[in-house]
Amino acid sequence: MLPFKVHQFNLLGRNYLLLPKLTSRQIGILTRRLEQKGASVSAPSPLVAKTKVGTIHIDPAGLCWSASDPADLILPIIPEILEIPKERVPLQDLSDKYFRAGMSGGKLVVRLVTRLEASALWDALREAGECGLSPDEHSVASTILRHAGGKYTMLTDFPFSGAASRIHGGRPYYQGPIDSSEAASMLCQVGSNSRRSSYLPRDAALAFNYRFSPPQTELAQLFHDLGEWCFFTPS
Repeated sequence: MLPFKVHQFNLLGRNYLLLPKLTSRQIGILTRRLEQKGASVSAPSPLVAKTKVGTIHIDPAGLCWSASDPADLILPIIPEILEIPKERVPLQDLSDKYFRAGMSGGKLVVRLVTRLEASALWDALREAGECGLSPDEHSVASTILRHAGGKYTMLTDFPFSGAASRIHGGRPYYQGPIDSSEAASMLCQVGSNSRRSSYLPRDAALAFNYRFSPPQTELAQLFHDLGEWCFFTPS
């Protein structure tokens, strides 16, 4: 089971805070907290709270951002958020929160859904030497890579045979085909201090030469084990 741990980023002048995947009940708790602190709250998805120090945005998918630092308003309510029971949803609905799969050009394309890592901030994260892939997203992505087999083009922070060099913000990276099981074992996640890491592509889309699908029972167990990073569980 994955325990929740606070992870914050300052990228391109904004502050970002990773949160669990939130149920409507948890969003309600956050709304009341912000209103009690004098914020004007609207738009529950994403939640938008106008405060004296700036506007705070909270996406139920698990991301908070603001031009000001939202930590003082958000972090004190996290223990209460983590006490809420998980909400049961169909397995397919839960899968869709993490990845979508479909055929394109004769290949199976799996597009991973991430809070921060595969977004317009991908370049900013690489330039800062950071990784925004949360532990639950890492668990899902690495499981898919292990099941896929074969090779896939990945970005790494170390040179390897067949890789082309890439520079992001003055930092050296390398891109080339890596065995999917090796890519999974080295896949970087937030807070990692590994000296050999691989990263998801900018669009988080992985193209494979054949169809594959992890067994339903394994997917259900995988989602169950996401712990405090996801407050949805398969029904």
